[in-house]
Amino acid sequence: MSNIVNDRPKLVEEWCHTWWVTFENGKAACYEGAHADVTVRAAKDGTVRTIKPLPYPAEPRTEPKEVHGEYGPCPSFCYRPRECQGRTSCPQSHSCCD
Repeated sequence: MSNIVNDRPKLVEEWCHTWWVTFENGKAACYEGAHADVTVRAAKDGTVRTIKPLPYPAEPRTEPKEVHGEYGPCPSFCYRPRECQGRTSCPQSHSCCD
């Protein structure tokens, strides 16, 4: 299996993952990137309470990282991030965007 994205090699840990980050002040946002990178970036935005995986990007969202060439960033497909946090696949029986 090749680790090639946009015609350039990528390490698995560099692949874009989505995370739901909650802060001590009650705010939350979707971050994209490797867990270590997200931890550092989120800490700059406030005191982090939790960082949990999301199956897809969600709103509110910090700078989208997963860009698909001419098509732009991956859309925010997860409409219920507070319910879906901690999961790596969507628990809904049908798509939230239907």
